[in-house]
Amino acid sequence: MNAIVLGKTQHLAMRQLKASILCARLWSRYILDNEELVLDERARAVLRINERIFRRCHLEKPFRDVVHDYDVDPFDAVLVDDQRLPAAFRDRRYPQMRVLLEQRLNRDRRNRARAASRVSSGS
Repeated sequence: MNAIVLGKTQHLAMRQLKASILCARLWSRYILDNEELVLDERARAVLRINERIFRRCHLEKPFRDVVHDYDVDPFDAVLVDDQRLPAAFRDRRYPQMRVLLEQRLNRDRRNRARAASRVSSGS
């Protein structure tokens, strides 16, 4: 999250951020494709990665700030469109994650609007 933490927002930094999101999703797909482990183990590994990405996007402000400030969504790193992942994840958990994250982003938007109105009114 160099874009937020380090204030790196130049074109190259944004391209790198977008590429890192794509790489994370491709890494999950690579894990699923790697037949050295049985499919259940590979799917569990990807589900753990997906949960980790969700937690960071949901709980860590810099991950949400990049959505608000630069229209780049780190949650896009979550792999969902693969039939090898359990249907329960694709049909239940992923939509649940989306709803929870959207609620958090909406709360951020309201807080940002309130803060901006306090600044503009001089309070």
